[in-house]
Amino acid sequence: MFCCISKPAVVFDTFSSYKGAGVLFVEGPVALAGIQKNFKLADPTAIGRLSGFGGRREAGDIDWCYTAWRETVEELFHIEPVPIGLISNLRQQITVRPSESNGYIQIRCTFADLTQFLKICASFSLVSELYKKMPRTLDELILGRSPSFTSEIGALALLPITRDLMIDPDFQTDLAALRNA
Repeated sequence: MFCCISKPAVVFDTFSSYKGAGVLFVEGPVALAGIQKNFKLADPTAIGRLSGFGGRREAGDIDWCYTAWRETVEELFHIEPVPIGLISNLRQQITVRPSESNGYIQIRCTFADLTQFLKICASFSLVSELYKKMPRTLDELILGRSPSFTSEIGALALLPITRDLMIDPDFQTDLAALRNA
């Protein structure tokens, strides 16, 4: 068993053979997502796909909780390396609820947890080229973002949690007109 350093302490399986981990921010009927720009190495047709925040386990990651928070900070703020003290604070201050599927560990957090995450990140005086100032609210996170050419995650969006989701072709045409304007 594993005890995640959080308040209150939560005991989980160690998930010792996990392959990757991430954080899913969910509130009621919506989830936070981002445009994944770098899928082309694995799947050339996947450029511009919406995804969550997370990724592969790296050699220096001490466990799944570390991987999940590291990947989330890297992808939301385009910051590397992620300060170990920041990950330690996230582990201590945000209670996590993990689930495992095929070696991937997903931590599910609320938007209140997201706000706490943002405040903890801002308290570390991080500097992100994606933001004029570090966001402290969901609005600032989504609307204040200026994705760079090199950032892994582009624009952020709130998506409805639904079984089937397809973008209407007419709406795609509207969006294409905006891009070409």
